[in-house]
Amino acid sequence: MNTFSAYFKRHFLTSWVRVVAFSVLGAIIIIQRIGIMYNQYSSRITNSPELFINYHVINPIIKYLIAFAVIIALITPVLEFYTFNNKNNLDTLFSMPISKSKLLLAHYLNGAVQITIAFTVMYLIWLLTYVCASYTELHMESAYLAYPIILLCALGIYTIFSFIFTRANSTVDGCIFMFLHFFLFNIIISFIEHITIIDSNHIHVFDKYIPINPENKPFLDNCTASVKRCSFTFVLDQLSSWLRVSLTPGYTTTRIKDALTGKRQIIYEYYTQQNGLSPLDTPAANAMCFFIVLAIISLVLMLISFKRKTAVNVGDISESWLGYKMLGAIYSICCMTMFHRDVALSIIVLVVMFLGYILYRRGVKFKIPDIIVMSVTTLIAIFGRSLGL
Repeated sequence: MNTFSAYFKRHFLTSWVRVVAFSVLGAIIIIQRIGIMYNQYSSRITNSPELFINYHVINPIIKYLIAFAVIIALITPVLEFYTFNNKNNLDTLFSMPISKSKLLLAHYLNGAVQITIAFTVMYLIWLLTYVCASYTELHMESAYLAYPIILLCALGIYTIFSFIFTRANSTVDGCIFMFLHFFLFNIIISFIEHITIIDSNHIHVFDKYIPINPENKPFLDNCTASVKRCSFTFVLDQLSSWLRVSLTPGYTTTRIKDALTGKRQIIYEYYTQQNGLSPLDTPAANAMCFFIVLAIISLVLMLISFKRKTAVNVGDISESWLGYKMLGAIYSICCMTMFHRDVALSIIVLVVMFLGYILYRRGVKFKIPDIIVMSVTTLIAIFGRSLGL
């Protein structure tokens, strides 16, 4: 038997509890939400049947599927790759007759399969007991399309954050890297919007007006928009919005009065909503394209970098440029620039920054780059207003 196949099979069988737990959790979440939606529907048609003739539920509750897929995609990298941050485990794994690349790939595929199974269970419950239910009115073709789109998004997040996690030398560092990277572009966007205001003839930077050619305004706006598209929260928000609109039908209401009872009645009629959205021509599609490219690059880099991994560095300071070196400087300076006018928030940022660098260096043995970042951040806190920030 192929060594890779044998290892993958054994690893999958030893981690089956995880996929069962994910599947059960997803089933509970979606069943509970469906129950709430049905109770609301039942209450309306029972208490006021004359006001809800032919009434159907059109809320696709798609955000719960997306949220669940994203959460397990963020948890799985930790559960799959934390074993590589234990020296004893790593010595044993690296002594097996299987290459490092195949070893990593087995863990990566195991996580991808488990995410797929867990999400599929939740999706099928949603499709069969909600979308196909007699009391809902949703676009079936969009419901079918939601499965590959959300799953692809979840696997992309899993791949990107697997790479980020494996750049750390400890599990704690890996979890912090993942958390900070998830909101990295949000911080950068907030920083850009804080220091710049673009109008028709000027760009407002640090309280100073700089004249610009009106022809350059679209370019500057596009630069800001491009940074936004890199944000994970932006991608997920665009995906959720597009699927919600695609799944939801349009409807009209006709108000009549019953000839016998004289009671007012409202009749609902549903139709395919012409929203003008094409799956290939939306902000969500553009963001997804970037997302897919980033995931492919992450997978390739993860496989290449893992070949150089040894047990010697496990538990040591995580010196990756994707880690504290870059994140510490960006978060410290950007946050202080935005919050220096608030004394309480400034103190909090300084304390968190100091503790973060202690965690990074495993003590107070700071290096020159750390001292420079902390000094700049402290100067912004003290002299931010005089510097025009």
